[in-house]
Amino acid sequence: MRHFLLSATALALLSWAGAASAAASPESKACSDQATAKGLHGAERETFRDACLKASAPAAAVKTAAVKTAAVVPAAMPAAAPKAANGASAASKACSDQATAKGLHGADRETFRNACLKGAPAAMPTAAAAPRPAPMAMPAPATRTVTTTTTKSPASKACSDQADARGLHGAERETFRNTCLKGAAPVAAALPKPVAKSLPAPIAVAPIARPAPVATTKTAAVPVAVPPEPGSPAARTPRTPGARSPAQLAADQRITACGQQWQAAKAAGKIPAGQKWPQYWSACSVRMKAA
Repeated sequence: MRHFLLSATALALLSWAGAASAAASPESKACSDQATAKGLHGAERETFRDACLKASAPAAAVKTAAVKTAAVVPAAMPAAAPKAANGASAASKACSDQATAKGLHGADRETFRNACLKGAPAAMPTAAAAPRPAPMAMPAPATRTVTTTTTKSPASKACSDQADARGLHGAERETFRNTCLKGAAPVAAALPKPVAKSLPAPIAVAPIARPAPVATTKTAAVPVAVPPEPGSPAARTPRTPGARSPAQLAADQRITACGQQWQAAKAAGKIPAGQKWPQYWSACSVRMKAA
């Protein structure tokens, strides 16, 4: 039975929607088809349809006048056609405003407008108001607990330990502790003061004697005397007779060899400009020592 009632109700609604669509004017249907082709919805669709209906009314009047002038088909147009068009435009706008106020869109909006333009009462369900979310409950701020640690005196701790041993609590515990603390004061005064411990005297440690630095004797380098230039009067002076050391004999040989080389280079003009015998002798002596 329930399914039968639902089916009958659905058929009645479909028949009423079809009759309402068929009753729509050609201009309204044409404007609706154009809005559908453009993919318009909502307020944009209604704005387009209103403009389309307003534009279609003068076009229909011009078409009727042209037909009358040509006398092809005699057609008697009522004189109140512009007024009817204006009335239809006002009725379309009123129906669109009612559909917007009811929050209708799509097929529901078109069905309502067609029924409104026809003049039939349309009882369409209004859009249900969205439920407003309940305000979020904010958690209460956390309470910080500050714990104050106090250092008990030895007498207070001893009285607390005695109260714990007796199993006392509340007022009895406080009374006992007060009595205990009053009795502990004379006892604490009668106790002997702690004897200061004497530290042993520090042991004297003799400093370690560091050995004296060993004196090192540096032998000063004996500068080598520049011999007289070969061929000069000083070079012809005979050497002091006597025994000569090996170092002196080696020096004599270097002097003789370097002197010969100096005279040969000087005769050949190979002495660099500005070089004198002392510079030549110094370089020659070093070269012969290294050989």
